[in-house]
Amino acid sequence: MSGSASADGSDVSDEQWIVNQATLHSKSDLHAAKSWLIVGRSLFSRNFDIQVLSFILRSDYAPEKVRGHNSPFR
Repeated sequence: MSGSASADGSDVSDEQWIVNQATLHSKSDLHAAKSWLIVGRSLFSRNFDIQVLSFILRSDYAPEKVRGHNSPFR
């Protein structure tokens, strides 16, 4: 796929644009960030940046799953 032009005129790849959107929304709207990552994983399933960001968001907002704490929802 072709790159997208950003507001400052620099070209970024489509994959990086999705990562940027997810990162931007992760600070204010977790559901929007996860939605961008679902789209990213669907379109670019082999992109390492999208996979890592997905893992980071899951581990930041669900520490009981990553750190081994007891959870009543298992």
